[in-house]
Amino acid sequence: MLGSGRLVAGGEKFSTSVSSRLVLVPVTVTDRNGKSISGLQREHFQLLEDSQSREILSLTREEGAMGLGIVLDLSGSMRHKVRYALPAARAITGLAGAQDEMFLMTFADRPEMRVPITRDHGWIAASLGGVQAEGNTALIDAVYRALHEVRANPRIGAKRWL
Repeated sequence: MLGSGRLVAGGEKFSTSVSSRLVLVPVTVTDRNGKSISGLQREHFQLLEDSQSREILSLTREEGAMGLGIVLDLSGSMRHKVRYALPAARAITGLAGAQDEMFLMTFADRPEMRVPITRDHGWIAASLGGVQAEGNTALIDAVYRALHEVRANPRIGAKRWL
């Protein structure tokens, strides 16, 4: 940020020019397993620019919007496990924040987009009602289609997807 100003005091004019540069550096710190590490302080970081150490003036924590794709196996192999998978998927939707976006895709013989990308988490939970596990497992097709969904949507391209 650049700025300048003039000050008039006792009939004398003073002129000054100020140059300031503040750079925001978003950082996510995870352990080897991809789990977020919290509680870090400014002293835990070192910032270098052209091999020169720079002072970190401020360190804040912000929660950002998340994108989440729930891809649920409803093939015959899940027949005895679906009673655990459905409540888990509903619980995930219940933990989502208001700005978080998600979609629901199920698959058995073929992938099916049940709920396209939305912030209406209740719609996803409601769409899990009455599903049954049967048929073959089209896992690779479902993963491919889910990745395509994430990459093709410009609203969510910059978000962190889980």
